[in-house]
Amino acid sequence: ANFAQKGTMNGEIALDLGEQIAAFAGGGAVNMVPPSAAALLNLDAQAVEGALRAAGLLDDGRILVEAEGNKARVCAQGVAAHAARPESGESAFMLLARALAKSGLLRGQSQAAMLALARAAGDFYGESAGIACEDAETGKTTMVLGLCRTEGGRAVFSVDCRLSIAAELQKTPENARRALDELGFEILSLTAKKPFYLPADDARVQALMRAYRELTGRDDPPYARGGGTYSRYLKNAITFGPGFPERSPAPEDLPKGHGGAHAPDECVYLPDYFEAMYVIAASLLELDAAVD
Repeated sequence: ANFAQKGTMNGEIALDLGEQIAAFAGGGAVNMVPPSAAALLNLDAQAVEGALRAAGLLDDGRILVEAEGNKARVCAQGVAAHAARPESGESAFMLLARALAKSGLLRGQSQAAMLALARAAGDFYGESAGIACEDAETGKTTMVLGLCRTEGGRAVFSVDCRLSIAAELQKTPENARRALDELGFEILSLTAKKPFYLPADDARVQALMRAYRELTGRDDPPYARGGGTYSRYLKNAITFGPGFPERSPAPEDLPKGHGGAHAPDECVYLPDYFEAMYVIAASLLELDAAVD
C-alpha cells in the first residue's frame, strides 16, 4: 500500500542560447529523464567534430556530430528513467550541454547557457535550484528537466519536481525562482501542489497490507513514492498494486532504460499482474471489514 506521495512542482523555464546555438531540443516526456537531445550550432561540422574528438568527448559513442547545411548538429544519447526515480537515468541534456561547454568552441552567452544547463539538468536532487530537501518517509526531493524546445532563440525546458513531504510548499517555488534566476534561467511558470499522506498505521493501509501479506507470504512494509496517482484527488483513495517490490521481469533483449514505467517499451509481467488481481479482490473484503 502506498501511504505517501511526494508533493509536486511543475512548470517551464527558459534559457537564452546566445549567437552560436541556433536550436536545442529533445526529451521523451515531461515526467522522464530525457534519453535524447540535439543542438544545432552556427559552426562548421568538421570543426565541431574535431574539437569534440580532441577533447575525448566522442570516445564513448554517446555524442555524435553531423553536418546540416553550413551548420553542425550535435546529438547526445542518455538513459531514460521515470522522473520520480531519476537516479537510474542519465540526462541527455546534461551530456550534451557538458560536452559543448567543454569543447572550447563556445563563447559569451552560448557558453554560459551550456554551463548553466549542465548544472541544472545533471542535478536530480534540486540543489542547483535551491530546493534540496529530504525526510525519512519520502526521501529526497527530485528535479528533472524532461522536454526542451526552441522558441525565439531560447531553449524552453519543462520542469518536473517531486517534493519531499517535509518541503515547505510556500517557500519552494520562491527558492527555485531565485536560484534558477541566478543561474541565468527565465522562469516562465512554476506551480507547487501538496503531497498525499496517510499514516502508515492507518486502518485502511493496514487492511490492504493484511490481504497482501496473507496471499503473497511477503512481509514488505507500506511504502512512499515520488509518482502521483488519483489518490491525490479522490477522497479516501489509496494506491495499491499491481506490482511487487524489486520484482519487475522484462524481456532480456531490451536495452538499458527500456521496459520501465514511462520508459520506451514499457511492459508488465503478466504472472505478477494476475497474482495482483487476487490480492486486490481479497483487499476489498479486508477494507469492508475494517472501515465503516
